[in-house]
Amino acid sequence: DAWTATDALLSDAGAPDAATADGGVPPATGRVIYPDDRSLSPITSDVAAGLRAIAARAAARDDLFSKIGDSITVSTSFLDCFDGTRVDLGGRDALRATLDAFAAADVGGVTPFSRTSLCASIGWSASAALAGSPSPLVSELDAADPRYATVMYGTNDVGFRSPFAYADDMLDITDTLLDRGVIPVLSSIPPRDDSASADANVPLFNLIVRGIAQGRQVPFVDLHRELRPLVSHGLGTGDHVHPNQFGGGACILTAEGLGYGYNVRNLLVLTAFDAARRALASEAAPDADALRMSGSGAFETPFTISSFPFTDLRSTATTGARRIALYDGCAATQDESGPELYYRLSLPAATHLHAWVFDRGAVDVDLHLLDASGASAGCIARAHQDLEADVAAGTYYVVVDSWVGSDAVERSGEYVLVLTSS
Repeated sequence: DAWTATDALLSDAGAPDAATADGGVPPATGRVIYPDDRSLSPITSDVAAGLRAIAARAAARDDLFSKIGDSITVSTSFLDCFDGTRVDLGGRDALRATLDAFAAADVGGVTPFSRTSLCASIGWSASAALAGSPSPLVSELDAADPRYATVMYGTNDVGFRSPFAYADDMLDITDTLLDRGVIPVLSSIPPRDDSASADANVPLFNLIVRGIAQGRQVPFVDLHRELRPLVSHGLGTGDHVHPNQFGGGACILTAEGLGYGYNVRNLLVLTAFDAARRALASEAAPDADALRMSGSGAFETPFTISSFPFTDLRSTATTGARRIALYDGCAATQDESGPELYYRLSLPAATHLHAWVFDRGAVDVDLHLLDASGASAGCIARAHQDLEADVAAGTYYVVVDSWVGSDAVERSGEYVLVLTSS
């Protein structure tokens, strides 16, 4: 497709569109789902309208982007080569206008492709972008005034930091960008082939990022998905952490070049930037159809979990009923009289469920697994943040409920829910 410039490497599909949303974020029901069988998140008409609403929040330079990340982003193999002559788009001529627009831009005497970012450094975790006053993230935005940003942290977080702290940081980074009218392109992280224990946690960290991108309806690129089939996962044989590159250069996007990690990342990010630029220009959205979240979160119309893995970003502060205050089926004594949201799932076979809830700051929402009755007496298991249960085939509800402390204050608010099965 000339518009998306996708090919066998980046083959994506979806299903029915919905009405355009107001205010830059689609409504709670009908939100476009970012499925794990796509490498580029869908850009429907309402997602495109949301990106235009983000850009309207603040003036910025539409020909600039910033690089936000760790050593995998600092590397001159990432995007820098688009500033030179060793570029082969592999027949994707539709990407040329975006490449040329950024290559013609001047920021401090260089282009955004080759510019050294103030918010990308070797060894950084997501927390480093937010440390200090002003933070490296704010300093970078002040210095460059970009309209777009490519964001990837996590390689130095997984195995070293709590996923709960990571989720907080990634939400803060994303929202800082959005408040400044910057459109972030969030990315999953590569495998960690240097450490089996760290690599085991990579899928969870990537689901957190996918959930944030989906919740904010901003572009997401699944680098991890594209690297998995490559020889050595597209990683260097020296450290098994950083992507490798084609001998002819990291911006050679031919079939041969796309056997290497940095070449794949360069194509993914350039394609995502191109889609975002076209959305701001009000060109026809590439995705007329997309999968959408069904339900409203009420018990009568719960959100539907139709496949695993599942991720969703919501807030009990803006939606939710107060149907259950005490989950007596789990012999719970915690006051959950704050608002709750319901998710329904139907399992065709016995399954091991694993659910996490990542809440923000002072927010305190808890997880509850209920049987088909959806009643407090039907509580099977509950947890503060991390719930596991072996269940038989059947219908169940996952309920995210707001805790109320002894001070009678509801700890309702925003969270990312992640659910997997095995």
